[in-house]
Amino acid sequence: MYSKILDKIIWLLEKIVMVFLGVAIIIIALQIFFRYVLDDPLWWSEQTARCLFVWMMMLSVPIIFRRKGAVAFDLLVNAMPEKIRDIVHIVAQFVILFFSVSYCYYGIELCIQTGNRIISGIEIPQNLMYIAAPIAMFVLTLVILEQIAAECKCLFHKNTDEEVEGVQ
Repeated sequence: MYSKILDKIIWLLEKIVMVFLGVAIIIIALQIFFRYVLDDPLWWSEQTARCLFVWMMMLSVPIIFRRKGAVAFDLLVNAMPEKIRDIVHIVAQFVILFFSVSYCYYGIELCIQTGNRIISGIEIPQNLMYIAAPIAMFVLTLVILEQIAAECKCLFHKNTDEEVEGVQ
C-alpha cells in the first residue's frame, strides 16, 4: 500500500518535472529569439527559467533516490562482507534520512523568513521558489523510509534464512 502511494507520488513528480523542463526550454528559446532577433529581451524570462530549474532539480532528488540512481562510490563497501555491507547501507540510509528531515525543516524556516520578499522581474514571493526544497525533502524522506524498511527486511530475512540453514 505504502509503495503504491509512493509510486503515484513519484509518477506525479516525474510529470511535473517534465512539464517544467518543457516550459523552461520554451522560455529560454523565446528569450534567445527576442534578445538576438528582435533586440527586445523579455524582462521576466531569466527569473522564471531560474525558478523552474530550482523546482526541477529539487523535485528530481526523490525520483533519483527512488530509482536508486544516485551516484555512489561503493568500491570499499562492495569489498566488505555481505552482512557488514548491508549494515553500512542501512546506516547510510539513516544519514540521508537525517539530512532530508533537517533540510525539510530548515527549508520551511527559509520559506517563512522570505515570505514578504518578492522576486524581481516576475513579482512573486520568494518563498514560492524556496518551497520546492521542503516539498522535495518530504517526499525524499518517504522514499528513504521505504528503502530502510526494505533493507532491514532483507537483512533480517537473510539472518532468518542463515539460521534455518544452520539448523538443518
